[in-house]
Amino acid sequence: MSQTAKQIAVVDNNTQYLDAISGALSNGYSVRLFNSSDSLLDFLANNDVNLLVLSAGLTDSYSLSVILDVNHRWPGLPVVVTTGDTDPYNQMLVHYTKLSQAVVRLPFSQAQFQSIIDNTLRECPYSTGTMSVNDSTHKHDN
Repeated sequence: MSQTAKQIAVVDNNTQYLDAISGALSNGYSVRLFNSSDSLLDFLANNDVNLLVLSAGLTDSYSLSVILDVNHRWPGLPVVVTTGDTDPYNQMLVHYTKLSQAVVRLPFSQAQFQSIIDNTLRECPYSTGTMSVNDSTHKHDN
C-alpha cells in the first residue's frame, strides 16, 4: 500500500453495518461513511476515492441505480456490494455481481472483509481524482 491511505467511501442506511465496516477498515484506510446515496454521490463528485462499498439494501434509493450511476460517471471505480440476502439465485445479486468487483454476504468477519478490500484495491487500482468521468457536469478539485 502507498504511504497515503487509500480513501474508501461506504454507504449503508444501517448504522450498525457502517460501524462494523468502519471497524474492519480502520487499520490502514481512510474511511468516509454515508447513510444516504445522495450524500455519497455529492462526495464522489468532489473528492478522491479509491473504492466504494455499497449496501444492496439502501432504503433511500434503488441500490442498482446507484451502482449504474457510479459505473457510468466513474468507470473503473471498484465497487464492493454488501448484502444480507442469502439466496444465490436472487436476480438482483446476479446484476450486482456483474457490476461490482465483489459481493460480500452479511454477516462477515472483519478479517474476511479486510482481505476482500485489500485484494480489490490491489487488483483494481483507481482514484476518482485522477480519472475522467462520463458526466460533463462533474467537476474535480485537483
